This record gives sequence, structure tokens and C-alpha cells, in this order.
Amino acid sequence: MLLKNEKLISIVLFLSAIFFVILYISSVNNYWKITPDSSTYISGAKTLASGDGYKEQGKPITLFPPMTSVVYGISYYLSNDNSYFLQNLTVTLFAILSLMTFYYTIRNDIGQISSLIIILLSLGSVHLFYESTFLLSDVIYMFFSLYSLKIANDYLIKQENKYDMLLLIFIVLLACMTRIIGLSLVLSILIYMSLSRITGRARINMPLVIFMLFIICIVLLWDYRGYIKGFSNFEIMMQKEAWVDESGYVNLIDLASRFVLNSRKLLSIGDILSNGALKQIPILHLVVNISLLLLCCTGFAISNRRLNGITGIYTILYLIVLFSFHRTAGGYRYFVPIIPIIFFYLVNGVKYLNDRFKEFINLKYIYFITIIYLLIYLIHGTTFIMGMIPDEHKSPFGDHPIKYPYNYDTQALAFFLNENSRPDETYVCFHPEIMDLITRRTGYHIPFSSDPDDLLNLMQKNNISYVLFDKKKKKLAKFFIPAISNITIDLN
Repeated sequence: MLLKNEKLISIVLFLSAIFFVILYISSVNNYWKITPDSSTYISGAKTLASGDGYKEQGKPITLFPPMTSVVYGISYYLSNDNSYFLQNLTVTLFAILSLMTFYYTIRNDIGQISSLIIILLSLGSVHLFYESTFLLSDVIYMFFSLYSLKIANDYLIKQENKYDMLLLIFIVLLACMTRIIGLSLVLSILIYMSLSRITGRARINMPLVIFMLFIICIVLLWDYRGYIKGFSNFEIMMQKEAWVDESGYVNLIDLASRFVLNSRKLLSIGDILSNGALKQIPILHLVVNISLLLLCCTGFAISNRRLNGITGIYTILYLIVLFSFHRTAGGYRYFVPIIPIIFFYLVNGVKYLNDRFKEFINLKYIYFITIIYLLIYLIHGTTFIMGMIPDEHKSPFGDHPIKYPYNYDTQALAFFLNENSRPDETYVCFHPEIMDLITRRTGYHIPFSSDPDDLLNLMQKNNISYVLFDKKKKKLAKFFIPAISNITIDLN
């Protein structure tokens, strides 16, 4: 973009980014905003820090790769109290470092001003900020994946520095051991090298190919370990309904149908690009989202006309995996690791529009629209973030270090059981991994089965005293109500 006073604009953008960094850091607090996934990550972190292996509730963790727990385990080991300040600071710093890494990846390609705009938009994203307040794997994976792309972009062109190759292998392995979707990084590198060989841009680096295949084997072995112990990522992803054995598994037609159905989630990218700023005006919100999505797709097409960039290949593979294997495409959470990439393509789309139509449209109009967009986006992001910060520092349960904002009623029930039940009493519920941390009792997961004997056998075998059921959970209603209705014996 041919902008005047580039130095002054760069300073304004930089200071604006610093402002958002301060907001991010000011949100760091002593509470653990618990979720089902984070209960596993933090439990694993605690056992790793204490030298007791990678476990939850005394059992080996089989589903989630260990790298997220390793990262949180380091901060937990350094903590001197029962607060979760260092863990929250860790995920915040990983978010900031991710964007710094991406800045240095794209700066030479699109210039300093455009790069700063992308970083500022990412920092101002309500979705990135929101997810960075949870102790989950998304932000940590974002760092490892973006760092992998930076090293890959630097190394694969010349393939001269063997130390860069070793660093690339190591960081890609860390990404795969953070999230299984990291395999899309491995495949991106292999596809990029293959295309480079076909087009004559570069030779295939066989040592790198061998190490990438080795990483694939490590991931498959990890998942096989989970399979033989009862929980496999690939098995769960291929189920027609997650965690429901009796639902069966998808075939190629089902997989294609799921991909097409989940592709509607592309509109979520439009919502990310607009920051949800116009939701109060539904029609305008939809028009703006679609327009921004089209600009982003244009930027992607222009940037990858010959599919000669590893970032473009990775983005395609990431979305294919996301739309093929996640039943609802995970809402906004699973888009978080590629938020900076999404804005990169948006900016490229605007640049293309500017270059393509500059002879027909006065540049002042494009600059004016761009400035209005930035102001609306950033004002909404600032308002949202500043509104969240006070809530981050308080809990309905006072100084208790755990809070469950998805359902405070469930947490209140857990406290009630803690105070009004015997330590040896057990219960059945939806998320025992969360409840157990508060009740200090042993809970069991409600079986996702329409067979009433499965529920009855679980209750009798473990001498269940309480059955806790949230009627708002559609999946529970689907299985639990028919099962409990068909139990005809006296449970007493």
C-alpha cells in the first residue's frame, strides 16, 4: 500500500500493538478457567512437574499428546503457591510470541506497515484473546506451527544450513506432540518439496523427508498407544458421533458429506475478520462477513497462484482436516492457530484490489474504507477485551483457584457434594474430570449408550450414590433419559 508518512504510521501501529499487549498481560490472573480438555492438560502438567509421569486421576493420559502439559508443567514447577498465575502468563506470552514470530516471517514479503496491521488485527481479535484466557493447547500449537512455517520458509528455498533443518525437525515434532493436526505441517513440507522438485525450483532433501516420515511414525505410535488403552484420536475423529461406539464409523461418502457440511464454517472466518463488530445489525453483519471472506479468498488465490508457498499448502491441509474430522469444526477455537494467516491473506486481498483497480477507483476511497474498517474492528476488540479483564480477576467462589465459567451451577453442585457427602461416595456425571477436582470424590462418566444395562452395570459395579444430569446437554438427553427410563429394578 502506497501510504504517506510510513514512519509515522509504523509508529502508530506499533504503539497500538503495544497497547493490546498490555491488555493481554493485564488479564493474567490466579484462576484456572477449567474446561474438560484443560483438566487433562493441567493434571498432566502437575504429575510431570512432580515426576509422577503423564497422568490424570492416577491413570496414564492416552488421548492428548504431552507437549501442552510439558509447557504448563514447567510453569507449574516454577510456581511457589496454588495459584495459576504462571500458567496463565505462559499462554499469554505464547500468544504474543506467536504473533512476533509471524511478523518476522512476513515482513520482508509484504512490508513493515502491512505486517504491523496484520499483527494489530490479530491482537485485537476477540476470538484470539478469549482463547488465550484458557489453559488449552490452541495458542501453544499456534506458536509451534507458526515458528515451523518461519523456519521452513527460510530453509526450504536454499537448503543450505543443516542447523536450520534440525531446528525445523525439532519444532515440527513439538507441534505434532501438541496437537495431532500438526501432521498437516509434516504433509505441507513433503508436498512443498515434491512440487519444488517437479517445477525444478529445488531438489528433494532426503534426510528431511526421512525425518518427516519418522515424525509421522511417532504420531501414529502415540495414537496406537491410545488405541490399545481405549482412547485413539483417529478412532474418535472417524466416529459418526464422537465418543459413541454404537454410532459406527464414517465411510468415504460420510466423510465427504461431513466436509461439505462443515465447509459452511468458512463463514466463521468472515466473522473472525469482522471481529463480530456488527452482530447487532444481522443483514449488514452478513454482507460485511461475506465481503471480507471473499477478499481473504482473493488474497489466498493471489498469494498461491502456483501453490509455491508452504504457508498456502499448510492452510489448505489444515482446513481440510478441520472440516473433515471435526463434527462441528470446533466453532472458533480451532481457527485460532491460523488467525494471523487469515489476516495475512485479507491484507493481500486488499493489496490486490488496490493494484487491480487503482486506475478506476480513487485510492482515497480505498484508504478511507480501510481506516473505517480498522477503527470499527479495533474499537470493538478493545471494548470486548477491556470488558472481559475485570471478570478474569474474580470468581463467584471467591479465592478458590478453579472456576468453570461454562456452567457455574455445575461448580456449585460440586461444592455442595464436597460439603455434604462422604469421601467414599461416588457419582456419575458428564464431566467427572472437572467435578473430581472440586468434590474430592470419585466420579464416573455417564455412558453414551442407549443400552440401559451399560448404565446399570456402571452404577452397580462402582456403588454409585449420585447421578448428576444436565438436561441441557443434548447428547446426554439422547442417551441418558432412555437408559434411565428403561431401568426397571429398584436402584436402592
